Amino acid sequence: MAISQCGTATAEDGQELLRHGTALFPAACYRDALTRRPLPWHWHEELEAGILLSGAAELAAGGARFSLAAGDAFFVNTGVPHSLRGAPEGALRSLCFHPRLVGGSEDSVYWQTYLRPVVDGRFPRVLRLSGREDRDAGEWIGRAWQAVAEEEAGFELEARYALSRLLRLLRERFPAADARSAGRALRTEQRLRQMLDCIRAGYGGELRMEDIAASAAVSISECLRCFDEAVGMPPMRYLRLYRLRRAAALLTATDLPVGEVGRQCGFGDPSYFAGEFRRRYGVSPSRYRLCGGESGAPLPEEDGF
Repeated sequence: MAISQCGTATAEDGQELLRHGTALFPAACYRDALTRRPLPWHWHEELEAGILLSGAAELAAGGARFSLAAGDAFFVNTGVPHSLRGAPEGALRSLCFHPRLVGGSEDSVYWQTYLRPVVDGRFPRVLRLSGREDRDAGEWIGRAWQAVAEEEAGFELEARYALSRLLRLLRERFPAADARSAGRALRTEQRLRQMLDCIRAGYGGELRMEDIAASAAVSISECLRCFDEAVGMPPMRYLRLYRLRRAAALLTATDLPVGEVGRQCGFGDPSYFAGEFRRRYGVSPSRYRLCGGESGAPLPEEDGF
């Protein structure tokens, strides 16, 4: 199985479109240099485990934000919106695998005893695995990744064994949350997914704070809390950055006039679009297109989220 660059093409609701592995073996390993491009907000049905090989990174998921140093590992539960950005020299190995790879059918002892407690909402939604006490977890992640990457005879069994040991270790080390706390975290997660869906569906038109909050049936104050807690910025700033990211993609993928690109991405005033784009990317939209998507300035810190 080829080692891939991390990719985050998403559907309108933010679910990642990339298929991880195959129906027979639903797992895939990835290797990426995080400085190329931050990994924007996305979610997938698969569980994800990874190791930061070098540099530093920041992971946001499940209403939490973690700083990762070289050697740290992480675990992201199924369906959790998450994003990752790296500092200079950041390099990552990650493995996405569907719960059924380890658990089998939902009426099996493997699912009922080992997988259901992890995916039922009470287990932590995201974990940073750092320090001596989490060394074994990092080693099992590394063994699973290596097995999938090298595809030697019997690699499917080796990977499944390593991931099974990882999940058992995590269950023993990290207690499940009480039902009330787990329910609150899941509600925040669901609301965030609904509001991100609203932004992705409506970024090209007039979109107000009230519209974003209404999409999740919450107040404006709750909308602000969710974004501040999970994304680290107000929803309208996220909307502006999302529009600019979409504009950058259209500039390199289409021959649409620059003004039309801005209009389709929610910028009614071409001058305002050009100014915001230059502040974001360091070059004008036209120059960005001519350079094939190369930015004239480093990405702002906030963009990774």
